[in-house]
Formats: sequence, structure tokens, C-alpha cells
Amino acid sequence: LGSAVSERWRQRAFRGPDVAVTATRSAPRNLLGFIDGIIAPVSESELASAVWLPATSGRAHSAAGGTVLAVRRMEIDLERFTGQSVARQEAVFGRSRAAGAPLSGGGIATNPDLGAKTPEGEYLIPADAHLRRSNPNATGVPTMLRRSYSFDDTAAGLLFISAQRSLQTFVATLRRMTTMDALLPFTTTTRSASFLVLPGYTPQRDLGAGLFATQDSPLQQ
Repeated sequence: LGSAVSERWRQRAFRGPDVAVTATRSAPRNLLGFIDGIIAPVSESELASAVWLPATSGRAHSAAGGTVLAVRRMEIDLERFTGQSVARQEAVFGRSRAAGAPLSGGGIATNPDLGAKTPEGEYLIPADAHLRRSNPNATGVPTMLRRSYSFDDTAAGLLFISAQRSLQTFVATLRRMTTMDALLPFTTTTRSASFLVLPGYTPQRDLGAGLFATQDSPLQQ
């Protein structure tokens, strides 16, 4: 594409050590010491309803099978966060730091019980815990397919990447987090972007063929 495209910013990042979530799926620890990306769409039906763009009836110009990608670069105040007690760190996330289990009980793969309370009436997962603020059951939008990558070059931080059928999924989640999420005071967002990711190509179908179909295209048939 030559001079038609210019680089805006780049970030080198890495994945932390993996921890088993289920027998077939794992998730990494981030620089804060917590397991990242435990809740995710896994089955074909979950991916179809939450991640992949659907075919649009009667339209040839379609990115069906692709997805919408959101990217967010966040620097973290690692020293201040790690200076908190483990109990306070766990309250911020809503999960056990060591095992990754939700504070409502169970194991790492257990669905969080957002209604669980102590005998005194306090939520086991605090009202401002990151788990509660970003949970799909609380946000009312589908589950994002997300990955977080750590970086520690010019500063410590996380590169958050999520794939979803609609950017509104990311926006609605972020809006709910912004109102009351205990993790956000430890982070500073410095870059963000969104992208349309085209479906894969085959020898019979060029990359982006659905976007540039013509009246003579077989996609019209």
C-alpha cells in the first residue's frame, strides 16, 4: 500500500505464564499477579453469537465471518498495587490471586455468584470489584473474546485486546467499568484503537472479497 498507510503506534508485549482453567483451556498471569481472561466464549455457538460477524441477508458487501477488534494500551501503577495487602488486591479483582477462583467460592472455572453475600449482608464479590463491573451478566452484553499482554519496556502495563461482533459490547463494558471499577485507579490508558478484522481467505476467495463485490460477483447470487 506504500504511502497510503502509516504507522500510528506500536507496542511490544508478552504473555505471562499459563495457568489451566479447564482441561482444554488456559489463561496467563499478568504483571499484577492475577490470572487474566478466565471468562471467555469457547463453544462454536458462543463464538458465533458473540464474536463472529453474521452474514447480512441480501447484502453482498459483507465481512461475515470476521470480527471487530478493540485494542487498549494501559500503563499500571505496579508499585502502588503490589503495595496493597493480598486481601485488598483480591477485593479489587474479585478473585483469589493464587487460584483464580471467584471470591463467591468454587474453583477457577466456577461461574461467579454475583448475588452471594456474607451473613452480615456484604457482597462476597465487592460492588466495585473488576470481576463484577465487567461481568457479562452485569453489563448485559455478550462475552468478549479477549487477550491481555503485559509490557515492561518504558513503563509497566497491559495491552488489552478484545474481539466481539459489535463494538458496542466493548463500549458498554467500558462504560460500566468507568462508573465504579476498583482496578481503574491503578491504570492509565494511553492508546486505544478499533479495527474491522476481515474473515480468512481461500484460493477461491480473496481477502476482503465480500467488501468489494461487484454486480457480477457470485456473492450476489
